[in-house]
Amino acid sequence: MKSIKRIIWSVLKRLSEYNNYLYNLIEVKGRLYPGVYVKISKDSIFLLDSHSVVKRGTIIRAKNDSKIIIGSCTSINENNNIRSDSSIIQIGNNCMIAQFVSIISSGYNFDDPSVPIQKQGSSVKKDIIIGNDVWIGSGAVILPGVNIGDGVVIGAGSVVTNNVKAFSVVAGNPARIISSRMK
Repeated sequence: MKSIKRIIWSVLKRLSEYNNYLYNLIEVKGRLYPGVYVKISKDSIFLLDSHSVVKRGTIIRAKNDSKIIIGSCTSINENNNIRSDSSIIQIGNNCMIAQFVSIISSGYNFDDPSVPIQKQGSSVKKDIIIGNDVWIGSGAVILPGVNIGDGVVIGAGSVVTNNVKAFSVVAGNPARIISSRMK
């Protein structure tokens, strides 16, 4: 218990020293390994439920009234990228997320070729909901507005652009249903 409190205070101290943010709510019941980068703006929420782990190299960012909620008994492996801007990212219970997965709830405008993309701002800001007992393979990308049902398996390197029905197995770019876990 002391190590969790030490990690929380370490994260809060680093964030306050380097970013000058005031925090609305950060609640960590699970374990953040050393080397996890968490940046939560003053109007956002980050919740990590009990028995969940987030391993080193993972970036978790929430800004502009966002919520990132990770359920219990969920494992997020090394070097993942979870970013929310004006939206909700909810990851259910008993999920397994492999290395190098990106879960991003926003994207940039690129309609005007006469203006650099980075100056056009972001407009796509949609919630991402990942159900319970979901396995996301290494290098997968989950894009804004996607709902992933319970029991889904997402193959390594898949790009999920649309909703995925419960107990489906999907793979590819864009991800397509290749089978069902229901017999």
